[in-house]
Amino acid sequence: FFESIGRGTCGGPACVASAGEASSLFAKDPVMAADPSTPQKRPILDLIWQQTFSAAHRVHSAHLTAEDNNHLYGKCNNPHFHGHNYTVVVVVRGPVDPVTGMVMDLNDLKGWLHFVVDQLDHKNINLEVPEFLDGWLPATTENIAVWIWQQLQQAMGPQGHLLHRLQLWETNRICVEYSGRHAKL
Repeated sequence: FFESIGRGTCGGPACVASAGEASSLFAKDPVMAADPSTPQKRPILDLIWQQTFSAAHRVHSAHLTAEDNNHLYGKCNNPHFHGHNYTVVVVVRGPVDPVTGMVMDLNDLKGWLHFVVDQLDHKNINLEVPEFLDGWLPATTENIAVWIWQQLQQAMGPQGHLLHRLQLWETNRICVEYSGRHAKL
C-alpha cells in the first residue's frame, strides 16, 4: 500500500496518515486555542479513501493491427470483453484545518469519488465512457487511473490541488499508482 500508512491509524476504507513532522496538538497550543487564525506550523496529513466498482473492458488499441493487439494484450483483447472488481484508493494531502481539525470534509471526498466512479460502475468502459470509445485510448488500467484522476480533480474544483496520489487495483495482484505527473516526450 502506501508507505505512509504504517505511520497512521487506519480503520475501514478511510485512513489518515501523518505526512510530515510530528507537532503538538492544537488544544495544547495556547496561541492556537486563543486564536485559530494565527499563522503557525500546521501538520500535513494524508487522508486516504478507497472505493470499489465493477466494470467490463477490452484492452485494444485502434493504433495497432489485430495481430499486434492479440500479441500484446492476449486474452485481455477478447472482443467479447471481460470484467474486474476494481478498487480505487485516493490520497489527498494537506494541512489540518485548525478550526475543523480535518484536511478536508470526508463527506465531500466520498461524494466526489462516488460521482466519478458511478460513471464506470457496472459499465462497459469501451462502450459507455466516451474517452475510451473505438480504442483510440486503450482501456488499460493505466489509462483508466489517469481518467479517474482527471475527472476527480475536476469534480473537486478549488480543492483539486489537494489530490496527491491515486491507486487503481485491477485485481489483488496488479495495481497502478498515479500522482498527476506527465513525462516530457
